[in-house]
Amino acid sequence: MACHCIVAFRRPVSTCSCVVVGKVGNGPSFLCANSGTARRMRLPRPADGVTASQLLGFYALVSLTIAIFVFINAAQPTLLLAIRSRSSISTAEHPDAGENSGDLGDISGTILVAAEVTALGVGMLSGMVSDGIGRRFVFSGGLVVCALATAACPSSTTFAHVLACRIAFSVGTGSTATMITALLADYVHVQD
Repeated sequence: MACHCIVAFRRPVSTCSCVVVGKVGNGPSFLCANSGTARRMRLPRPADGVTASQLLGFYALVSLTIAIFVFINAAQPTLLLAIRSRSSISTAEHPDAGENSGDLGDISGTILVAAEVTALGVGMLSGMVSDGIGRRFVFSGGLVVCALATAACPSSTTFAHVLACRIAFSVGTGSTATMITALLADYVHVQD
């Protein structure tokens, strides 16, 4: 099992036995029981041909992408409550659900399961597609799909429309999350 010693010592450690012991220079110092020495943890060096500003831009894009992934999941219950008050999805699309039966939890769970299954499937396929057409194209396409699905979600009036928007969003997140991992190898220098 590896731990953050990989970053500090640039080699895998079989057990996680590092503890923060203070500062060495400008960064935190980790003491590893395996080596007994304290070393400074550094930011990764950009790969050859990648400038520091490009790497920072990539980090900013990754952070924004992850924030959008979290936002859409956090906003879903509010959206479902608004739809329920506007168009009564509990009687139109979920006739067995009553006012106090927790139907929004059932609907939300169904949406999340469908979204996760879609993202997993698309994630596996996007790796193969990116080998043929390029990682940046798949990453950009995933972001566009996420943006369109996010823009369409607030205008949803039925459970089926929310489900369709979330599945479309998951197509984007599946490809984007896979490409973040793949692009990281292009942007960061890997030291053996």
